[in-house]
Amino acid sequence: GIVEDVLLRAGVQDHPLVRHFNAFHPLARILWLKHNEPAVWEKTQWVVEPKDYLNFKLTGALASDPISQFWLLSAMEGGDKALGVLAGLDKSLLPELRRPHEGVGTVLRHMPGALGKIAGATVFCGCNDTWTAAAGLGALKHATAYCISGSSEVFGILSNTQAEVPGLITMPWADALWQLGGPGLNGANGLTWMVTSLMPDDRPFDERLAALLSQQTGLPLLFHPYLHGERTPLWDRDIRASFMGLMAAHKPGDLVRGAMEGVSFVNRMVLERAEAGAGQQVQEVRLGGGGARNADWNQIRANILKRPVIASDTEEVGLMGCLAVARFGLSLAPSVAQATDGIAVPWRRFEPQAAESRFYDDLYAIFLDTLEPVRTASHRLASCRLPER
Repeated sequence: GIVEDVLLRAGVQDHPLVRHFNAFHPLARILWLKHNEPAVWEKTQWVVEPKDYLNFKLTGALASDPISQFWLLSAMEGGDKALGVLAGLDKSLLPELRRPHEGVGTVLRHMPGALGKIAGATVFCGCNDTWTAAAGLGALKHATAYCISGSSEVFGILSNTQAEVPGLITMPWADALWQLGGPGLNGANGLTWMVTSLMPDDRPFDERLAALLSQQTGLPLLFHPYLHGERTPLWDRDIRASFMGLMAAHKPGDLVRGAMEGVSFVNRMVLERAEAGAGQQVQEVRLGGGGARNADWNQIRANILKRPVIASDTEEVGLMGCLAVARFGLSLAPSVAQATDGIAVPWRRFEPQAAESRFYDDLYAIFLDTLEPVRTASHRLASCRLPER
């Protein structure tokens, strides 16, 4: 409702660029601030990312990068017809833009605590969390897919072909390298919900997950994992989760496995759309985040995606991406993609298994066939209200 309201008040609801406009767009947030907190807005000089603000506090210099600022930058382009200009904003809101591996400045002297020990060190511009995590996975190269499996997931491919694909976000992530994909709303958060609901005790999460997975029947079960609505590739806030084929014979571990499979099917939807748009197949999927720590789930992904899954054992792949940016910025590597080659971190490789992949082909076909009925029912449910008592 907020998005529609700010668009209406800005008089730009029919602009062609509005197709990418939603509550997550920086322009929506800026317009909300402008209309609802005018006193704060009057004091606003620049719009930057959190990492840009931290860099500013470290160096006294303000800069951002064109990848993190892509949506706001796009909204400011087009002269008098630019979406941002029509909404009453000025391009001066954007600070100077630099590439992620370019320096912003050096750490100021007399900083408190441990920061005082790195006075004079170069601070690089950096980039947003998704790009940086993909960099840490060594995924910033042509014909590679990445998956950042956190509470929610971000999935996409890197291609030297620019292609607009329905439901996906296309962004330049490097010179002649495009990202096709985007963020979802469901990932390890669904797994956490499932495990906590089925086994709500105080044991460590991994212990409970293993205990549940030991209770499986092998009977097929289909799960549409939309517990929180969905962004990529559906962009539907009202779609809901659904189990199909549930029987009394199923055991708790079947439901947990179904959650893993359902999220992986969404990965495959994005992968297939992106590959079709780019006109090429990726060679491997680089996987990181908390969801990458479970070998069962990693193997399920490999079987469903029918690609090798290279999973990082490093918990914070974003930090590895920061290190890769610094190595490239210091001329210790020829590119960010190659900068991870010199970082000694453990990896686990999961190859697709032919028989399991054939089974998942059948289950995935049912997943796709039932998606629209689930969507239709979800929208009808969203309009239902219990009578007040």
